[in-house]
Amino acid sequence: MDAWAQWFERYPKFPPVGHILRSAMESCWFRVYGLPEGKRTPTNEAEFQELQNRYRTVGDDVLGVGSDCIMWLTQYGADPIPDDLAWTLAPAPPTWNLGSDLEEELSEARFYYAIQSWHSPAIDEVFRRLAVGDLGPVAVMSVATSCTVCPYEGGMDIFVRTRDTIPALKEKFRAWLSPLASGL
Repeated sequence: MDAWAQWFERYPKFPPVGHILRSAMESCWFRVYGLPEGKRTPTNEAEFQELQNRYRTVGDDVLGVGSDCIMWLTQYGADPIPDDLAWTLAPAPPTWNLGSDLEEELSEARFYYAIQSWHSPAIDEVFRRLAVGDLGPVAVMSVATSCTVCPYEGGMDIFVRTRDTIPALKEKFRAWLSPLASGL
C-alpha cells in the first residue's frame, strides 16, 4: 500500500499533523476530550482506560471497527523512533505551501507510517504514549472511510469527509466535547 498516495487522495495539500489539518479543514473537524472536564493527562489506570474507551468509541464510528488504517507519526529533529510498531520511514513528502511558520516547523519533520487494523493492541500502546506526551503527533486515517483521527495529550481531533456528518457525531459525543464555542 502506498501510504502517501492514500493520504494525498484525501488531503492533497496538507501533512498528517492534527493542528495543521484543524486550521485548514475546520468545517469537517471536531474535538473530543480524552478525560472528563478536559483533564489533559491520565494519572492512574482508570483514567487510561477512560481515555482508551473514548478514543476507541469515536474511532469505531468514524474509522470503522477493524478497518485498515494508516497510522502516521511525525518526528522532529533527532527524536528517536518508538519501537512499539513497525514504523516505516516514508519517502520525503512534497514541500507544502503552508506559510513560513509551518514550513519552518515541517523542515525537520520526518514522517513514519504503520499499517494497522483499528482496534489492534499496538494502537492502545500508541494512545498511552500520546496521553503522557511521549510521542510526536499521530494521525490515523481509515483507508475505507478516509476519515482521520489525531489523538494527542488531552483529546482527539476528528476529521470527517463532509461537514454534514458533524452535527450527528457531536450530538452522539456531546458529553465529551469542549464547552467552548471554538470547540478547543
